[in-house]
Amino acid sequence: PSVLADAFQRAGIVPGQAVDRTFTVALEQMALSYAEILLWHELSESRERLPGWKDLLAAAKDRKIELFLRALQDLIADTAESGPLRRITDRRDAGGLAAFAGLLEGFRKALFPECREAYRRFVREGSWTVIEDARMRAHARFRDLRQSVVEAFAQGGKTALELLLRKQMQGMT
Repeated sequence: PSVLADAFQRAGIVPGQAVDRTFTVALEQMALSYAEILLWHELSESRERLPGWKDLLAAAKDRKIELFLRALQDLIADTAESGPLRRITDRRDAGGLAAFAGLLEGFRKALFPECREAYRRFVREGSWTVIEDARMRAHARFRDLRQSVVEAFAQGGKTALELLLRKQMQGMT
């Protein structure tokens, strides 16, 4: 099944299930669990925020580049020590992990392809170490990329930033 289908199954929701009290309770519990993941993301994002990042976003003036930068910042927060992926791993929350991996989309999915691979290995092997290793490697990579973005912007302004990010985006296709 897809990763997202696995998230629903881990929450006790299966295809063809009647929409009854059991379904409603399971869906509510899944939503509350995911709300907690979102809260961890927001808290981590506030800890990982860089001074001047909003100015950099505003200078991008290209919607695709802005979305790329926002995805990068989201992934830094998600993979940080205080972020949701670390919390999910610490709690051994397989349903939360499935929801996290299944809901990666757009640039977040393109920038973090090892998340889905680590999830597949987790399903096969049951090893949380696979997830933690992928999280730590990705976090270091995302922080390095963000530093390159900040340096490019500081040295060459919007033009240098756009060149760097277009190169990064081409490498993802």
